[in-house]
Amino acid sequence: MVFTKENSEVAVNRPDYNTLGASINKITLNTFGKKETIGGYAQQQMQMLKNRFEQGRHSDTDQDKQALIDEIHQQLGDSVEKVLLIKTILDSMTGLEGTES
Repeated sequence: MVFTKENSEVAVNRPDYNTLGASINKITLNTFGKKETIGGYAQQQMQMLKNRFEQGRHSDTDQDKQALIDEIHQQLGDSVEKVLLIKTILDSMTGLEGTES
């Protein structure tokens, strides 16, 4: 159910697509017209962590990268964006960087 409020009136509608098993990206885009699946503040924090990784990408040790992954887990909740950032860091540790999985 999707709740909308306009002029102090609340309307409840059923989405015109099947949400069971649908990706959160599809639901967010179709329901709210947004491509982002995380909020602005979380996106800023994610970008700062990503920048730290990219700045030290080739000089940081695997231990430094693991510490960054631990920090990411502590600061951010579960999201697709978080998983993708951690995968990028892990790939750089295993030499899989830039390969398709």
